[in-house]
Amino acid sequence: MVGRARRTLEDIGEKYLSQIISCGSPALNLLWLKENEAENYHRLYKFLIGPDWLVHQMTGSYLGTDYCEASTSSLFNLSKKKWSYAAIDALGLSRALLPNVRSSAEIAGTLHDEYAKALGLSRGIPVIVGTGDNPASALATGCLQNNLPVLSLGTSGVLMFTRPHFDPAFKGKNIQVSLQGNDVINLVQGTVQACGLSFSWWNKSILMRDSFDEVESEITAEFEQSPTRKPLIYYPHISGEKTIYGDASLTGAFIGLTSDVTRAQMTLAVMEGVAFGVCQLAEEMQVSLTDFDALKVIGGGSKSDTWMRVLSSVLNVTTVRSESYASASFGAALLALSALRGNSSLVQRNLPVDTMQQFHPNEGLLRHYESVYSKFLRVHDAIKLVLGDRSEVSS
Repeated sequence: MVGRARRTLEDIGEKYLSQIISCGSPALNLLWLKENEAENYHRLYKFLIGPDWLVHQMTGSYLGTDYCEASTSSLFNLSKKKWSYAAIDALGLSRALLPNVRSSAEIAGTLHDEYAKALGLSRGIPVIVGTGDNPASALATGCLQNNLPVLSLGTSGVLMFTRPHFDPAFKGKNIQVSLQGNDVINLVQGTVQACGLSFSWWNKSILMRDSFDEVESEITAEFEQSPTRKPLIYYPHISGEKTIYGDASLTGAFIGLTSDVTRAQMTLAVMEGVAFGVCQLAEEMQVSLTDFDALKVIGGGSKSDTWMRVLSSVLNVTTVRSESYASASFGAALLALSALRGNSSLVQRNLPVDTMQQFHPNEGLLRHYESVYSKFLRVHDAIKLVLGDRSEVSS
């Protein structure tokens, strides 16, 4: 069904939508329902995406969605910033099912009495439309307002930045965000699937260690000695790859193992491999990080000084660790403030005062990492040559 839907969208000129449609897309969910449960499909009044359903339940009346959810539905024309009737008609879906697209800082309604009682909250509390977690994080870090790139170094690594206009020629997932309805911003994000996951796998599953402090002290000295040893490359795609190759069957690897390689060197290689993955991601998305004053890094991985130094030297950009509470939940709170006051400029004025620690590129490591990175870029083809297409094997 995915393949058929992709061909249908491509045939009508919606190439970008054909590329992003997947089993989780509302477009495909509706198509499946129509073809497999026609009776239920014809009972539909509006389709709501998960967060919208929660807002509907809390208010008892809301039937809309925000630009973030709409733009990732595979039914939205990002260039025109409205629903793609061409896509909807081509897939044989009803236009009447489309919810209104509203801004994230708009009040959707007030908290239903039943929910107010269940949650122990006051009756009549305003409920906003809201947005997705990554746009909310981008809002809290200043990425949306100040056009600054942000790297979220969690289980996966998500690189986020804004582009003036939607351009399907560039790689990356495009998400549109609006605070007040007249300020639609195009947020682009790309992903390295296994960032923190790589580190957790190596330390917990392989080395059976839980103490991060022990790991940090072990690799600090090793980092400074990197240029003196032969390259040891960790390829981080242990859970497939989404943005660069779109290959869920891609695997990871250690390359360059010898009998004198130490535990600390392999641990550092994991950090370096993730940094190389982020570097390739930025190149494929055609964003030059060196054009910015700094790269803000958030998430659990940013707590490691060594990892922040590795990222800085691999990417050749100052990395900044935010010491504030710049999280998705804080971004949502800023949206609520903007909605209550009816002024989106309040979002900028109420950003947390950041005590930011900076990590600058190590000039002595730049050439070394450039050399290792050139080898890193050849690993993909080598893995494919040796292992072939694992998706065929697993099926």
